Amino acid sequence: MSNAQFQVADALALPFPDDYFDAVHCHSILIYIPNTIAALAEIYRVLKPGGILAARDPVFDSCFIEPDIGNLSRLYAICSAVFTSNGGHPQIGKELGAKYLEAAFVDIEVTATVGSWFSHSVPGAPSTSDEFGTPLLGPPIFNPAIELGLATKEEFEQWNKDFITWQESPGASAGFLWGEAIGRKP
Repeated sequence: MSNAQFQVADALALPFPDDYFDAVHCHSILIYIPNTIAALAEIYRVLKPGGILAARDPVFDSCFIEPDIGNLSRLYAICSAVFTSNGGHPQIGKELGAKYLEAAFVDIEVTATVGSWFSHSVPGAPSTSDEFGTPLLGPPIFNPAIELGLATKEEFEQWNKDFITWQESPGASAGFLWGEAIGRKP
């Protein structure tokens, strides 16, 4: 695309002037930022008057997996604890409306959707390995979970095996809520 540009930046010190963007979209970003209000204030700063902020973040305590082979559901609690240990907010999806209000956005609309995944045995279902299993079982969660004493290497090895069994289970499903909010800078 000739009209797109990608730039890495600090969410608390965006390298853009005031009133620069018509819209900002954050997907699974606010979950990582310890000071959510400071990040929203920075987004507010770079939005033009009338500009729109849209955000979508998970609600980890809404997660489910069925069948729960080998207690795979424990991975959600571990993932949540890893986010919390890094200053993140694993429940931020359900807090978006209040955070928007605190950051002075107006005309706020809050919704929720369910992200869901199905085993390979369901024809036409979304792939589970990249979107569901890999984020929970990979190094970004695996390494800090072991360092924090939340799980052992052996438990993760077993969960990887259990996940393969889950993928092969007819009708297996998993999911969680996504909190979504849209607000406007007055």
